Amino acid sequence: EADLLERVRERQPSRSSSQRRDAIASVYDADARFSTRDNHKKAYVGYKEHIVQDASSGIITCATVTGANVDDSTQLQDLIAKHEAVTGDRPESVAADAKYHTGPNHAAMCAAAIRAMIAVPAAKGEKQGLFTTADFLHDRVGDCVMCPGGKLASGGKYDAKAQGLEYYFTKSQCLDCPLRQLCSKREYGRTVFISDYRDLIQEARAAKDTPEAKQAQIDRLNIERTF
Repeated sequence: EADLLERVRERQPSRSSSQRRDAIASVYDADARFSTRDNHKKAYVGYKEHIVQDASSGIITCATVTGANVDDSTQLQDLIAKHEAVTGDRPESVAADAKYHTGPNHAAMCAAAIRAMIAVPAAKGEKQGLFTTADFLHDRVGDCVMCPGGKLASGGKYDAKAQGLEYYFTKSQCLDCPLRQLCSKREYGRTVFISDYRDLIQEARAAKDTPEAKQAQIDRLNIERTF
């Protein structure tokens, strides 16, 4: 118990607003962590199981257990590597839920010639019928984006943590735009983020409604197990 108390005292120092909370939840279980699985849900203390299962045989080839606060997307590439080490084979495709949908994961699978059958979450504003980032044209050479209304924002500011460029449309550009209600209701102009992985993400969005992609998600749900 004294060792656990010492681990509590050595918890991480203050964090920025973008960092996940890593507070030790109990002196009796120092590896468990707090998490809220969904927004507006009560926090719980525990763990997550990240599992790879062979679709044809139903055999679990590898598993990783993390604290409940760990971002699922950070585990995918390591899980695939463990699967390859155990089976000696590289999978032709990998189906996963939307929590594994990130640019780095798509890039890694593309580089390894693995088909990414990852569920794609709705883009911000998509469900509300608003313009999404995909509706803005990006010119990398000219370092600018064009909105659906034909106006330009140039000189993107690079965000190293998010891995992409942020472009800012001014209030005056957006104020009298006839498409404003389909774009942004913010008092100031719209901000558009262009990911380093924009092309891969757009490819994934374009493929998400294909019969093959839909069937992969159905098959994934059928073979997933509850522990």
